[in-house]
Amino acid sequence: MVTVYVAVMDYSSGSIKMYTIERRKGWQTEEVESWLVSNTDYKDSQCYFMCSEKEIEIEHPEVNEE
Repeated sequence: MVTVYVAVMDYSSGSIKMYTIERRKGWQTEEVESWLVSNTDYKDSQCYFMCSEKEIEIEHPEVNEE
């Protein structure tokens, strides 16, 4: 088993949700999406997800409008 990190951006709520799940080696992205559908409020029409065996980082850069 390997740890898979998942980040879901939910456009309807304006939120980013983070999950850590265990998958078999050789896992496929479709398996992660299936897990999201079964275990969370994930909806393909209003969410985008990414997944990786490396921990996902969210950066908040300072952006100044001029």
